[in-house]
Amino acid sequence: MIHNVASFVRWRLKPNRWAAKGVNLVADLPRRLAHGERAPTRPSALADTLVRDGYLTLERRVAVPEIDLAPHAGEAQGHAFVDLRPAHRDAVDRVATQLLADPEIGAMIAAYFDGRPWLWNVALNFSEPSDKLLDSQLWHFDYGDRRQLHLLVYFTDVTEDCGPFTFLPKPISDRVARHPLVIERKTDADLMAEHGIDAARHVVRLTGERGQVFVNDPGVLMHQGARCRRERLALFITFTSRAPMSKGGRSTMGAGERARFGRMYAQAAPGGALPQSAFD
Repeated sequence: MIHNVASFVRWRLKPNRWAAKGVNLVADLPRRLAHGERAPTRPSALADTLVRDGYLTLERRVAVPEIDLAPHAGEAQGHAFVDLRPAHRDAVDRVATQLLADPEIGAMIAAYFDGRPWLWNVALNFSEPSDKLLDSQLWHFDYGDRRQLHLLVYFTDVTEDCGPFTFLPKPISDRVARHPLVIERKTDADLMAEHGIDAARHVVRLTGERGQVFVNDPGVLMHQGARCRRERLALFITFTSRAPMSKGGRSTMGAGERARFGRMYAQAAPGGALPQSAFD
């Protein structure tokens, strides 16, 4: 009971998120004063599309390694997903670095954050079928920051049975009035009763083959976590500003891992579009 209350206070109350952003802004102030606030950016049609629609499908695929999921069977039971990156770090990080080193993608990320992106986390999320809906599998918005960005790479073919990224288009998501204090979770029935939204009519499901790349802002699009009838493996590369509403706790990337990514990026894309401050 105490754990559930503490979890609700930490993750579901919006005032805590805004207070955390204020603390992070103050903590980042010395760096801004010493090194400048933003990196140069250039126009990005991809960033413009992301601002307009909240998501986009990249017209390219990346080579992803085959990962044997048999040793991980059962690890995600009782959870929406489990992060397999620690077990496959080198292979995962090569894919992530290759993607970020693409000049067009780097320019998109830099432009979306007005020259101040920050690598929040890299995770290889493994989802398995579940008999019940977990908290993040209900309709919700994310509150990691005022502006967020997920690069999503499928490591397995993802059909509708595999829990593809599922969301309501931005014009429909914009119709959902947000509670001033609490991060809400909603069912299809809630959307109809409270907002007159027929989720089944408007829903978008991003199915795709291995190596397909999507981009989305989970704070703009009302979405739901993977509801899969077959297992799914997907890479999430997440960016926020340098002062997010939440740094995610122990389950997200630490300073040492972020710096390691920065070194890999500098080698893969010398003079690339992403500033090194994104990896500080």
